[in-house]
Amino acid sequence: MLSTYSIRRNEVKKDKYISLYIDKRMMKLGNYFVVIYDKDKFLERLKKEVEKRGVKYRIGGVKYKDIKNYTGRWDNFTKPLEYSYQKEYRVVIEGEDSQPEIINIESIKDIAKIYTLEEIMELNNRE
Repeated sequence: MLSTYSIRRNEVKKDKYISLYIDKRMMKLGNYFVVIYDKDKFLERLKKEVEKRGVKYRIGGVKYKDIKNYTGRWDNFTKPLEYSYQKEYRVVIEGEDSQPEIINIESIKDIAKIYTLEEIMELNNRE
């Protein structure tokens, strides 16, 4: 499973404001962020490799449910409402076991950029 933090392009006015849309609790998860600027191209490259392997997969946003009132199905795309700040978008590959598998895809240097936590926070201050 690949879980990403999802910020929709229409939510962000300019790249310099990206960090305004990242919940501060997410900052505890690491010191580096990969911002993917073209989701469609990224998913196209990922799907190409996964389909080459002939495995089943699902892609989509996580739905956050109030566990006190929800009686529906729980799966890889359902989480308790308390985690809604994570804004997850997931790729789930159905394998024969639960062991992690590395999927090598074509380079994403043309559609993504790596930022440090400090750089992400500084984007607010740039003109």
